[in-house]
Amino acid sequence: MNPVRSVLLGIACGSVAGALAAFMPVFAPWWWLVALIVGLFVAAADLLAGWLSPRT
Repeated sequence: MNPVRSVLLGIACGSVAGALAAFMPVFAPWWWLVALIVGLFVAAADLLAGWLSPRT
């Protein structure tokens, strides 16, 4: 488990989601919120997967 990787993955996915949301009329005013939610969700999911995976 590498928490730095989880954070970087969250930042990357959040950035992509925010950029895509900025081009959608419904989400355009809230692109930053979409980026934040997606980034936090991806980072949390990656951390949780790392904690729950069996150690090798």
